[in-house]
Amino acid sequence: MKKTFVSLVSALLCAFNCVGTTLTTNAQDENNIIELYSRYYENDSIIQLDLKESSTGYSVYTFFEQAEDYGKIVFSTGSQVALDFSDLTEIGYDDSMFSVSSYFSEKYGTQSIDLNFSTLNHDLNYNIALEINEKIKEKYNLISSFVCLDGKKFSGNKKIIWTDLYVQDEFGFKSSLSEELTTKQIETINAEISENNMSAVIDVDTGKVIFADSVSEYEKFKFVLWIKEKYGFNVQTISDGIAYSSEYQTKVLHYTELQGDVNNDNKVNISDAVMLQRFLLGYTEKVYGLEYICFNGKNADLVPDNRIDSFDLVLLRQQISQS
Repeated sequence: MKKTFVSLVSALLCAFNCVGTTLTTNAQDENNIIELYSRYYENDSIIQLDLKESSTGYSVYTFFEQAEDYGKIVFSTGSQVALDFSDLTEIGYDDSMFSVSSYFSEKYGTQSIDLNFSTLNHDLNYNIALEINEKIKEKYNLISSFVCLDGKKFSGNKKIIWTDLYVQDEFGFKSSLSEELTTKQIETINAEISENNMSAVIDVDTGKVIFADSVSEYEKFKFVLWIKEKYGFNVQTISDGIAYSSEYQTKVLHYTELQGDVNNDNKVNISDAVMLQRFLLGYTEKVYGLEYICFNGKNADLVPDNRIDSFDLVLLRQQISQS
């Protein structure tokens, strides 16, 4: 029986001509692969897949996931205030949609509210942040404020070894199909694979998968998903580290109108000159990884030429020295 099946495998190998072949995928397949990828890895937050490498033996994908939003409201009232969070959540939304925390920065004289959202509705989350800011404006005497919503994404690389299927027991130990299944069992599975018109076969001796030369990425995903859902077999994957990225959506809600007030604290002093000089030197102020955008470009343009340069710094220093 095994000899007959080995002959069948040899014939399939000859017909498939798959050794060393680089595979391609068409546009229709690409539209459906994310769905299969998400089902296979039981992850419904995948928003993008980029195929990096592909062969009959393995494929390397970069996957992108959407993480929950993170919002920040930074405002200045001239001093620290005791926030009443019950006021901040009275905006018509269920406060289970986000959590709130706050801290005061002595260095910058600003107070920050962190909003950790539990939904992926970016527009709704941003509107919540804006409305909380409006609540603050109603209750406190704001000098300046801005809202920043961080739509986070993270990505990583996953190498899928299409040829290697394994069984995992309740203790997490893995074993190959050839170790777990008899020849008869593998032959029975191969018969089902053939009945389902999949261009693959499992080698009886090694338990490895052999794909046809013409197989697409979509067909490979269909096969590994089918065999996982039907028999509980998994395909080997190797994952790289995760990288985080963010897309900020920021809106400055209140600027002071005091010429020379570069740092938006409603005063003109040496702190404004320091911020302007650092701006001209290319430094970017950071607060916990977020760009500190209370820099007021309008007030920094002391020479009214719609440019911020060293001439503005000279005038600012003169203004400070004469005050």
